[in-house]
Amino acid sequence: MNNSPEDKTKQRNFEKYKELYYLSKDVFSEEIKRSTKLEDKAFKYLTALTFLFGAFAFFGNRIFDSILPPTAFLEWLIIIVSGLLLFCLTIAWNILFNAVQLLDLIKIPINLEFFDNNELITIYYKLSEGMKDNLNINRKQIDHKVQSLKRSRFFIRIVFILILALSILVTINKWSEAKITNFRERRTETMAESKDLSQQTNDAQGIPDPKPDENVKPPDFDVVTEPNREVQPPAFDIVQEDFHTGQTKKQNSITKKDS
Repeated sequence: MNNSPEDKTKQRNFEKYKELYYLSKDVFSEEIKRSTKLEDKAFKYLTALTFLFGAFAFFGNRIFDSILPPTAFLEWLIIIVSGLLLFCLTIAWNILFNAVQLLDLIKIPINLEFFDNNELITIYYKLSEGMKDNLNINRKQIDHKVQSLKRSRFFIRIVFILILALSILVTINKWSEAKITNFRERRTETMAESKDLSQQTNDAQGIPDPKPDENVKPPDFDVVTEPNREVQPPAFDIVQEDFHTGQTKKQNSITKKDS
């Protein structure tokens, strides 16, 4: 049975709107899948940053115990880098936490009344039109999440750079401390060896060890039991009161030795 031109036109329109419906449905569903993938990625980043927080707290406690209070420039630099690292970790974690939150995305409704009251070609067209309008609403929310992930990735890059810098600084600080400790130990050993060598030289030359002899008794001290009569007594003050003014005057008396 041959179809009339009108029937062929209706058939082409039907196929056209049917194809439009399936294309709109694929794009609409792909956008929802994109949101799911972004949430999974944000959750993985958030988990990694949470682990980094724990690692920073564990290793930071040990690092700060060894450098606080800071006394050298390198120790101050370690504290500054650690502060920047903590700041960037906090910012990135907060951004990812907000990105992990579920979005209120619009999905295709199941409305039996709409299907019962309309022809199939109309259903295809209206659903395609509805998906097109709501696709932009969903895309705006998802694009906002994409921007949040981009900002978090920026801070995550800074975090890894700071972790690398902090690792290098801590390694240099430990190496410096070990070098100083080894230098002090070698100096102590050298001084001990020099002392032993000097002691051996003195023993070989018969020079006694310069230590006090505890067996030597102190000398006897004379006990004075008679005064020294040749010593002059101190001068005594003579206090005179002025008859007119009532003021007192002092004069030194001269004490001569009795002949």
